[in-house]
Order: sequence, then structure tokens, then C-alpha cells
Amino acid sequence: MFTKLNETNLSLQGKNITIFQARDKIKALIKKLDFWIQCVEEDDFSCFPRLNQFLVENEVTATLHQDKIKEHLKSLKSELTKYFPNFTEDSEDAWIRDPFTVEKKNQNRYEQLIMNCYWR
Repeated sequence: MFTKLNETNLSLQGKNITIFQARDKIKALIKKLDFWIQCVEEDDFSCFPRLNQFLVENEVTATLHQDKIKEHLKSLKSELTKYFPNFTEDSEDAWIRDPFTVEKKNQNRYEQLIMNCYWR
């Protein structure tokens, strides 16, 4: 867990990182947290190699601590979304990322605009 957080932290630092790359990395981390929460709910701890190795080697289950692990992951996700509130939403500046992406317009409105311009 700490390894993944440290990797994300290091990847957000440096001169060559853009706000778009940082946003993508934060969004990816939040999605990973959702995935890890789902795995814990399903008693699948393979996402956490050290914990999984400990459970397998000692032939124990993490049922007693499962709720605490989920609570911790949800708390971490909550703090990230609180700290980066705009990173979880689709950005209004997506046109900067891909300026040739065109949103499909309502055909009737377009035709009305043409007619209004024509009949003036």
C-alpha cells in the first residue's frame, strides 16, 4: 500500500509533469482505491502482496480486520477527493488535451441558427 502511494507521490514531482498528467495519476489512484476496497470486500488480498503472503504463510484469514482495512481505504479515498476535488470530475479544459474532439450538437438548434441568420 505504502509502496503504491510512494510511487504515485514520486511520479507527481519534477519539472516535466503537467497538470494533465497529475490529474490522470490522481484519478488512477482513486480508481485503484475503489478496486482495492472491492477486493477486500471479496476477501481477495492479492492486491496487497505482503499482507497476502503473511495470510498464506500463517494460514490465517483477515476477516476480523477486514472492516478496518476497508474503512482505512475509504478514508484515504475521501481525503484524496477532498484534497483534489476538481481532479475527480471531467475537466472543462478537455479541449486543451484534444482540441479536435467535437461534441455532437443538436441538429435542430443548428438548423434554427442557420435559418435565423438567413432570414435577417
